[in-house]
Amino acid sequence: MIGHCFSSNGPVRMKEKNITKTLIISTLIPVILILLFPLPRFPKHAVSAGNENEYVVGSYKLEQPDRQAHEIIIRADRVRSPRDSFCYRLHLIEYKDDEVVQEQLLAVNVRFILPTPDVPGDAKALVRFLEPRELRNDKMLAVYDQLWYFTPKARNPVRISRQQRLIGQVSNGDIVAADLHYSYQSTLVGEDWLEEKKCYRLELVRRWDFVTYPKIIYWVAQESYYPMMAEFYSSSDRLMKRAIYKDFKESLGAVRPHEIIIEEGLIRGSYTRMLFSGATFQDLPDAYYQPSYLERIR
Repeated sequence: MIGHCFSSNGPVRMKEKNITKTLIISTLIPVILILLFPLPRFPKHAVSAGNENEYVVGSYKLEQPDRQAHEIIIRADRVRSPRDSFCYRLHLIEYKDDEVVQEQLLAVNVRFILPTPDVPGDAKALVRFLEPRELRNDKMLAVYDQLWYFTPKARNPVRISRQQRLIGQVSNGDIVAADLHYSYQSTLVGEDWLEEKKCYRLELVRRWDFVTYPKIIYWVAQESYYPMMAEFYSSSDRLMKRAIYKDFKESLGAVRPHEIIIEEGLIRGSYTRMLFSGATFQDLPDAYYQPSYLERIR
């Protein structure tokens, strides 16, 4: 038994009529970056320059001209995720015209260490499939920008793309997503009202090509710094998907969203609900984040 999120008690069973028969793995343009508890995406050798607004990669200092926008993104990131390693359960439900198409239940462990002048950053995530039954004990591992998928039916883990679809409107990159203030340069471009809350509207542009999504328009509540909505754009500036953050309640020492609705930008009536539960602080041994160890994890 690994612990709270990787429990030996077994997963909650879902209705058989709603369980997908196979894992959907198909090519998808990278357009969304929305996990409630995101994996930070600083480069492997990023080191803090001593100021949270500036980081050094090798001899290169990351620039952030709009300091107000950067501070807003940092505060919204801390609403979405804590600063320590943690785990949670993730229930994915795909809908078409309000009818359930398929479901998956995952257990996710995230480890990250913020870079400091003395300690390099670390960013890893381990995902275990709990339901449907056909996928139970399949696993996905993220180490920085590299992903592996393991199934007991195969002998070895295989490399996969962040752009491959996991279920519905959710791709692999969504499960191992980014801490936005590391991965994107942000600019405050305006203000809007969403759900009777006055919000900052920010434009985020990725710093590096390996970051999954080129551009994000992001709304953050001014009073609470809660993330409210995000729109994700392709490299051709086409709206691909929209994420709406909901169900804010206490978890891991702060109020955080526990549901994200992902709307398909190009397919009317298609959306996926991401439901988060059981979050707790937990750090796994180093071995669990090695591709060669995946077959030993139960």
